[in-house]
Amino acid sequence: MGKKIIKAYKIYKPKKDGTGSASQFSWSEDKRCIFLEMSAQLSEKDSDGNSTFDWKNKLSFKLGDVDMAQILCVLRGIKNNVGYDGKGIFHSFNNNNAILKFQKGDKSGYYLGISVKKEGLEPVAIKHSVTDEEGIILNILLSKAIELIYDWS
Repeated sequence: MGKKIIKAYKIYKPKKDGTGSASQFSWSEDKRCIFLEMSAQLSEKDSDGNSTFDWKNKLSFKLGDVDMAQILCVLRGIKNNVGYDGKGIFHSFNNNNAILKFQKGDKSGYYLGISVKKEGLEPVAIKHSVTDEEGIILNILLSKAIELIYDWS
């Protein structure tokens, strides 16, 4: 078997007004999946003046093989958005619900967002754009992850 995915792929989208966000796609060897985590931008900067993100309060979404294939369908121009009804990919766990949206942008790129509704709390959503170039990297990462799930080399 070839090399394993070790590093998380991160996309940062800071905004001057502090309303930006970030995402990371991480391979989980023991669960044989990709975890997508998204975080809101914090108001404080790091020691170099760069934006910081609230990874302590991140939203998480477990991407299985079919979820990854749905994103790949959008990245490869087969579909305009994920989900069989165009409303996103829905996951439910322990009385909590999460929806992943990934869709082609109006002019270029893509839109990525996660909304999580935990029992008794208001829904929380984090979203950002994904450039065409970032989409190419996601295409490779998700394709390789599916190969790892099935031990294809």
